[in-house]
Amino acid sequence: MRLSRWLVSAQGNMIGPQTISGNRRLNIVYLDDHRLFSDAVIDYCIQPYFPIDKLEVLRNGDDAYRYIRNRIDQNSRVDLFLTDINHPGMRGDELIPRIRQYETEKKTGYRIPIVVITMMDYAFVPGLVGTGIGMVDCYFSKTSDTHDIVEGIEALLY
Repeated sequence: MRLSRWLVSAQGNMIGPQTISGNRRLNIVYLDDHRLFSDAVIDYCIQPYFPIDKLEVLRNGDDAYRYIRNRIDQNSRVDLFLTDINHPGMRGDELIPRIRQYETEKKTGYRIPIVVITMMDYAFVPGLVGTGIGMVDCYFSKTSDTHDIVEGIEALLY
């Protein structure tokens, strides 16, 4: 049975993409103040498909910025950052440009893949999404199908 880029064996085991990065465990940061929604994304879109070394779930934009800056300062890679736009503390449309600026200042040598999952139409945050290289790598509505979210994350990571 084929599910996205993953295979399910006859015994029911998940077999991930056969790439070097597919065998590496990931450090993921997820920012959303709605626990029910973030738990659902984690349970249905992340844990079944991606090998996790560390999953840091935060509820406040200020905390997320401090956490990501700290990871960059310690040369500890953040493999994926998922965020909403509206949450306590620094809003996502301010947070994301600040992360991109800090990456540039610190010359990290890599760009943290950023996925936005929100109820806001991207037309309300035009600086984040656009033609060419935007600040956001994937932008999903909270009404999106789980399969679409998994596919978007896979495209970024593998």
